[in-house]
Amino acid sequence: MGLEELIPRNERMALLQNCWVVTDLDDAMERWLSMGVGPFLRRDSDYPDALYRGRPEPLAFKAALAQAGPVQIELIQQTSKGPSAYRDMVPEGQTGFHHMCRIVHNVGEEIRRLRARGIEMASEFRSVGGAQVAYADTRNELGCMLELVPAEPVLINLFRDVAEAARYWDGRDPVRMLELKDGAAAQVGGSQ
Repeated sequence: MGLEELIPRNERMALLQNCWVVTDLDDAMERWLSMGVGPFLRRDSDYPDALYRGRPEPLAFKAALAQAGPVQIELIQQTSKGPSAYRDMVPEGQTGFHHMCRIVHNVGEEIRRLRARGIEMASEFRSVGGAQVAYADTRNELGCMLELVPAEPVLINLFRDVAEAARYWDGRDPVRMLELKDGAAAQVGGSQ
């Protein structure tokens, strides 16, 4: 899977991921695995410099990624206590659909474009390899948040690795820890 497969040349809104916020990541993965979706690549994320609606608010969560056909599935369990884009849509103690993910050439330009339309950024932070990520509060437009991620090699490689893990999955090793080496390429570590 290359960049050309993730971002169509005609610049339509290419969506590649659906995400649910969950109360118990392990239980949620088990439920998806029982439906034949897997394996899950899991990691812990901590963003002490994250912004929530323009103000500093540390963000931490556990996440798991799997591929279901052409769509990536993400499950997130927030572990930090403060407000977040996740809690704006799914209250603490509940599970629910949260966002779709769009890969874009330039996150900063897309943020400016959406803000010009009156759409607020619920969260912004630097993710894997320092990549700028944002959650646009598109609940009025789409009924959910919209995650914006840049078309940077570290993220393209991560999405590719998730898809490849599913393509060749034989049912063994259903939950794998995700290890990122040198911020350049996603590597699948040993099982959890």
